[in-house]
Amino acid sequence: MGLEDYIVSINGNVVEDAKAQLVNSDDWLAVCPVVGKSGRGWFRIIGTLALGYFTGSLAKTWGTTWGSTFGGASGFWANMAAGAVNMIGGNLINHWFPPIKADRAAEVNPSYNWGNAQSQTGQGNALAVTYGTMRTAGQVLAQHVSSDNEDQYLNILLCGGEGPIDSISDIRINDNPISYYRKVTAEPLLGTNDQKAISNFNDTYDDQSLAYELNKDGTWATQQTEGSAVEGLEVTLQFPYGLYYAKDDGSLGDASVTVKIEYQKVGSENWAYFATATINAHQNTAFFRTYRLDNLTAAQYEVRVQCTDKSGISTRYSTRVYWTQLSSIMYDDFARPGKVLIGIKALATSQLSGGVPIITWLQTREKVWVWNAETSKYEQKSATNPAWAAYDMIHRCRQIKNIHTDNYEFVVQGVQTSRAVYQDFVRWADFCEDRNLTFNYIFDTANVLWTLLQKPEGVGRGKVIMRGTKFGCVCDAPGDPVQLFTVGNILTDKFKETFVSLKDRANAIEVSFPNKDKAYEKDVITAYADDYDESTEPNITQITLDGVTTVEQAYREAKYRLRLNQYLVRTVEHSADIDAIACQINDVVLLVHDVPQWGFSGRLLAATATTVQLDREVTLEPYKSNVVAIQITNLAATTCQDVQSIVTVGVQGVRSETITDTITLTNAMPTVPLKWDLYSFGETNK
Repeated sequence: MGLEDYIVSINGNVVEDAKAQLVNSDDWLAVCPVVGKSGRGWFRIIGTLALGYFTGSLAKTWGTTWGSTFGGASGFWANMAAGAVNMIGGNLINHWFPPIKADRAAEVNPSYNWGNAQSQTGQGNALAVTYGTMRTAGQVLAQHVSSDNEDQYLNILLCGGEGPIDSISDIRINDNPISYYRKVTAEPLLGTNDQKAISNFNDTYDDQSLAYELNKDGTWATQQTEGSAVEGLEVTLQFPYGLYYAKDDGSLGDASVTVKIEYQKVGSENWAYFATATINAHQNTAFFRTYRLDNLTAAQYEVRVQCTDKSGISTRYSTRVYWTQLSSIMYDDFARPGKVLIGIKALATSQLSGGVPIITWLQTREKVWVWNAETSKYEQKSATNPAWAAYDMIHRCRQIKNIHTDNYEFVVQGVQTSRAVYQDFVRWADFCEDRNLTFNYIFDTANVLWTLLQKPEGVGRGKVIMRGTKFGCVCDAPGDPVQLFTVGNILTDKFKETFVSLKDRANAIEVSFPNKDKAYEKDVITAYADDYDESTEPNITQITLDGVTTVEQAYREAKYRLRLNQYLVRTVEHSADIDAIACQINDVVLLVHDVPQWGFSGRLLAATATTVQLDREVTLEPYKSNVVAIQITNLAATTCQDVQSIVTVGVQGVRSETITDTITLTNAMPTVPLKWDLYSFGETNK
């Protein structure tokens, strides 16, 4: 990497031409790599730090004002909850980063729509990945119609996505339990690496539906197979009206039909014997006959069928026969390791006929593998925790069985463990567990990682971010202030406070989500803001919470977003010097400035354990309680976390109005501040 791949800051100013820049003794340097296309704009927070703050009971407060850093003019607290959209016009104010735009056309998710879940067909579809429990219709891998005299069976092989998973349950056909149907069997496989080929699919069939009526006129019905690797052939004949002779007494007598079947390779002129069959019956219900030829040389074939004889063609005879299916057979015995499979064999009955039924099931993945950086080993974490789900999407570790050694091994398909900030995800996971935030979802459409991560981020009230070249995360958990911004370190004329319009803000949310109590069908509930009453004109917005499956969680998430909409009423932007680098994304900061007169601030001129001298005079009034917050610099610190600490100490009261630049504290400070340390002074509960 050259210098063009880095952002360089000298003394808090971003250098445009780093190669030509001279560096002096005692200069402060910061060098950060540009990650991706947006890296240059991202790291400009080195020179200019934008701050946003909000008030209310969303987290721990200091006095009545607290804030958190955000990068860029659009605000850090923007799009925290996926589904929180634009600021006004019946919508919700943004709360984290602006939504990431997909770099591909929108796709319909087959598992999450207003109709029944539909099985995907065709090639090129994404291999689904499961977190928690969700109903799915899977992907059709193969299907074949087989006949057994009077009965016809649908054999269909469905894939539920990437394995291994923990369980498959509640298999349904057309929304009814599979047990309601006669002669329907299901064979599930959980996607292990050593699973065997599923029954009824030891061979691959390619069925061609036909409708050739075979008459006794000496003509041939000819059909060519699809593909050039055919190793076996099946010909299915159907007698849709039965096969019989109507006797004078009304009973049924025998009737017969004789057919001849031949085959040849495409391009050959040498027809070979396949079968000659005479079918005898005395029944007036439909039935089938199937003839199979095996062990052919892999090639493309032509098959022809001729009716050579019928016992009669008068109105008393029912001898109509049709060639209804040609099946090409390939011997493969695909076990499909690592794929979740369900094989269904269903008898065509009055309940099931006329088309491929809708088959769905519940599949569950309870755990994901997480590398514990503290113990240096893999551990299983809950797949329903949004934080660990996001970690798994990034790391993608699976424990699979090596079929050659019978040992279980870890296989990683994502980023390496060294590029994941483990403690970030631990903090987010603890927050999700404390708030009872769960994530149940199946990713079954392809998209870029950052777009897909919005699903667990929205449910878990968090955000995956890049910390240099590593993947970290932040969440909306309460935190202690780590930085103090005052007029002492905010650049002159670089402070801007913006009040966000309250007009047209949403006061109600319609939430759509897959409700597990309604067989995971889409459900809608409405939540109203705390200040909503019957006289208030409703201003409703709609959001979708994929990953939420209970009414309780959907309602809590809606109320959470409405409270964000209520309390996020203003933002602040300002520029600071080099010490702004001490802040990281999602850090809580204390912010005070003379313009809005939130208090008085600046830098200390002198201090002892119980007194501090300010760089300005302040007024102390009797019977009023004041506090001072001081950002203390510890020159003996051995870690970056200990270099600065913020202490808040009460100010000793006075009996008469006093104007002074030196104040006495009610308690001694554990560390004496240094000259030029930052302070903020003001009245409590104001």
